[in-house]
Amino acid sequence: MKILCIGGAGYLGGVLVPALTKEGYDVTVFDMYYFPTEPYLGHVNMTGNIVNSLALEGEIKTHDVIVLIAAIVGEPACQVLSKEVQAINYAAPTKISELCKKYRKKLVFTSTCFFYGFDGTKVLTEKSPVQPKKSLYGLTKYNAEKKIRLNCPNAAILRFSTLFGESCRMRYDLVVNRFIAQALNKENLTLHGGNQWRPFLHIKDAARAIIHAIQKDLRGEYNVLYANYQIKTVAEIIAASLNVKIKHTGTKDTRNYLVSPDKLHKTGFTPTYSILDAVDEIQKTKTWKNYENPIYSNEKWYAKLKKEGKI
Repeated sequence: MKILCIGGAGYLGGVLVPALTKEGYDVTVFDMYYFPTEPYLGHVNMTGNIVNSLALEGEIKTHDVIVLIAAIVGEPACQVLSKEVQAINYAAPTKISELCKKYRKKLVFTSTCFFYGFDGTKVLTEKSPVQPKKSLYGLTKYNAEKKIRLNCPNAAILRFSTLFGESCRMRYDLVVNRFIAQALNKENLTLHGGNQWRPFLHIKDAARAIIHAIQKDLRGEYNVLYANYQIKTVAEIIAASLNVKIKHTGTKDTRNYLVSPDKLHKTGFTPTYSILDAVDEIQKTKTWKNYENPIYSNEKWYAKLKKEGKI
C-alpha cells in the first residue's frame, strides 16, 4: 500500500513515517521542510507547499491513503502566522479532501481536542458541543473537519490531545516535554495555575492511532488520548521522577477540558506510552540541554522565519 504523508517532516511525522515503514507501507513524505529535519532515508521526500493543489494532485492520484498532518500547530504559532493559517489549516485541507473525493482515496486527518473549550467540569465525547471560536487554531481545525466530512464521508478524523514524547524534530513548547527538559536541567518546574485539566497523548501512540485508523478503515471523528490529567499532576509526576521542585506562578492557562477515549477504544485501540516513558526517552537525547533554542518551539521558529522573509 502506498501512503502519502502530507506534513511528514514535523514533530509527529518524525515518529509516524518510521512507524509506517516498519509496518511495510510504501511512504512518500510531502513537506515544506520549514524545520531542519533530515529527509528520511529510504523514502521519497518531496518539498512542496500544501497550498499548491497542482503539486499535490498528481501525488494524491498515485497513492492509496492520504495522511494529512500538515498544519500550523498550536494557538501561539497560529497568532504568529495569522494571515497564513487560514490557507494552511483550512483551505488546503478542504482542497485535499476534494481531491481525495475525486480520486476515491482514503483520507486520515489529524485534528485536535483543543476546540472542546474551557469548561473542565464534564468528560466530553465526540458528540459534545464545541467552542472553536475561542481560538484561531481550534476554529481553523474545526472548519476543516466540516469540509472533510462533507467531501469524504469515509475519512478518519483523529482529534489528538496535547502530545508529548521524543521525536527527531523535537518540540519543547509542549507542557510535558518542557517540564522534562526543565527537570533534566535541574530547574524548578514552572507551573501556571495547575488545576486545569488537559488530555495527553504520547507521540508514539499518536502514530499508532493513525496506523490503526488505516488498518481498521475507521470513519468519523475519534478522540485520541492516553489520560486526562490536571497540569499540577503532570508536574508532580515529573518532579518526583527527576527530584526537582515545582515553582508556582501567578499566571493561569485558561484551557481546561477533559475528553473521553471510549469511542476509539471500542475499535480495539489501546494507548501504551506514559509520561514516565517520555522521561526515559528524552533524557537519552542531547536536545534537552538547549531546550530554549527557538528551533524547538513552533511559535519562536515561525517568528524567526517570518522576520527573515522565509515564510
